[in-house]
Amino acid sequence: MSEAPTLSTPPNVPCQSTNTCPGNENGIPEDKVRNFVSQLLDSLIDELMRVDGCPSITLKRRSNHSHFSLNPETGALQRDTTEPSCTYSWPGKTAQEAWRFAVLLRILGHISEAIRGDFISSKRDIYYLDPVYFGSQSVVDRCIDDIACTIGVDRTALHVAAAAKGVVVGTFNVTLNDDFMIDVAVHAEGMLVPRVETVKKIDTSTIRWILVIEKEGKGYPDISTRAFLHLLSRVPPSASGALPFRQPPIFMLVDGDPDGMAIMSTYKYGSRAQAHDNTNLAVHNVQWLGLQASELVPSSLEIQGDDALIPLTSRDRKKAQDMLGRSPVFAEDGPEPAWRWELQHMLMTNVKAEIEMLYEREGGIETWLDHKLQTLV
Repeated sequence: MSEAPTLSTPPNVPCQSTNTCPGNENGIPEDKVRNFVSQLLDSLIDELMRVDGCPSITLKRRSNHSHFSLNPETGALQRDTTEPSCTYSWPGKTAQEAWRFAVLLRILGHISEAIRGDFISSKRDIYYLDPVYFGSQSVVDRCIDDIACTIGVDRTALHVAAAAKGVVVGTFNVTLNDDFMIDVAVHAEGMLVPRVETVKKIDTSTIRWILVIEKEGKGYPDISTRAFLHLLSRVPPSASGALPFRQPPIFMLVDGDPDGMAIMSTYKYGSRAQAHDNTNLAVHNVQWLGLQASELVPSSLEIQGDDALIPLTSRDRKKAQDMLGRSPVFAEDGPEPAWRWELQHMLMTNVKAEIEMLYEREGGIETWLDHKLQTLV
């Protein structure tokens, strides 16, 4: 265990060999953003110059009600139906529409300024430009994601970075674009995952495996952590390496409940909300380490005396049923029959398990992890 890094949200993660990180060589697709903003501004000016002009902005709207499938080539979750679009005009039919138009124009203006000035903002930074006018952080979040979806880029192309929540621990080095090298091992209690667009090179040649521990994601791991794990999973072997290169396995430890399984699915296949960018976020070599509630339920199902097992809430049951009924990952003919069976078992026994229970076992979580990993590595 001491030779492997860890990534967490807490995530615990790491691994691989030294080389330039894939994806950095082609730069960020900022030209698509510049062209979109330029063409939009030209259109708005043309409309303003007309006597009966009606300036408008049309964006795609991401919808969780779309039908999704797994891309046969990339394995990533993809939207099968075309995203619905919504047009906001000025002065609009209502005050709400006029406000939406102004909000979008304000955000697009900041994005254009960030690209010209070559600086990065967070969604939180943009919200605090005018919190009273924007009203809430969720308004800014939705607009930025819809802009990225409409243009067909990820948020890094907009010069908008999600706030990192994941923490990484391990024995490896990260070299940034300015050639500053971070020795991750120095950060004994972990460090926030770096933004992938700032990473030039990763040396994880001493790493045998990667362990991701997710506890507080509420079913939705943050994009910065997903992007960093995706990057780690793709670092190529060193060109000068004398030993054969073996891609380190990536293991996932999550709560044995519907939220935990949703988190694992998001890491491996992507999310509905980021369907347009799942190819750049999904980590297809993730393996499920635990926690499986089914392993802890006696065959007699006499679970009343087991303090580690918690009854499912009505929300848990609804989420599990939604995953079984709507997600292609958990479908009867899907790629993860063991995941589907585990969800069904939860519904039948009406119990779930949390990672905290491992601390109460003999030897604690360390002994449990050692035993699990020895059988897999």
